[in-house]
Amino acid sequence: MKGPRFFFDTRNGCYVLDDELLPSKATDLESKTLCSRKTGKEGSTSDIICDSFLQVVLGMRLRTSSETQLENVEKLLDTFPPIEENSRSDFGPLLACDRGYGKKKIIELFAKKHYKVITVCAAAGSEHPIIPTSVVNAYHKKIQSQQKDVDSGLQQDEDSQMIESLSNINQWTIADNEDVLLGPEIKVAMDADVEELYAVAYRDIFDKKIAQKILRFFHLWVPQYYNYYESMGCGG
Repeated sequence: MKGPRFFFDTRNGCYVLDDELLPSKATDLESKTLCSRKTGKEGSTSDIICDSFLQVVLGMRLRTSSETQLENVEKLLDTFPPIEENSRSDFGPLLACDRGYGKKKIIELFAKKHYKVITVCAAAGSEHPIIPTSVVNAYHKKIQSQQKDVDSGLQQDEDSQMIESLSNINQWTIADNEDVLLGPEIKVAMDADVEELYAVAYRDIFDKKIAQKILRFFHLWVPQYYNYYESMGCGG
């Protein structure tokens, strides 16, 4: 494949990874409840890499039912030229991803391939260590509702254990109380295994539609960011 090798810049490139649904229905059929733009609805899905500067598709691979998302992305990346390690460089190649790829196991794959990465974390299964307090409180209430029929003495012991466990994870939570308007806040955690892989949670108060929301994302080997975190003394 000469195309990807001709256009693919292993030092200064900027690329986007996304998925695309290939609809299996005819275009003239009336669409009622199913959406032809999201995965898991109709048809097969392809993982696609595009060049951000040239705005051309460099690679596409069909994701079959016999392969996971991680396996398909790895085989797609194998079709591109190998990248030399350049974690301390201000240049690329930089890979920006759709939030569906914002999972720690996929970020580790990108690290193995020596890509620099910025991506919003996935809604589920991301393994992002920083959790909104609303999620923790909802889980606590769910556990309490399941323990209503438990013996009172045993329930008190379990409640005390739950309170202790919740207090231990306070450093890994970020407040998102809808009833209290809070200011901007940022929390950062650094992975212990993958060098300079950061998980970031940021409370955004500048959205005109929502008073405050939590943005969680990963980034890997982006000096402009981690130099800033080190100057702030952030890390985990």
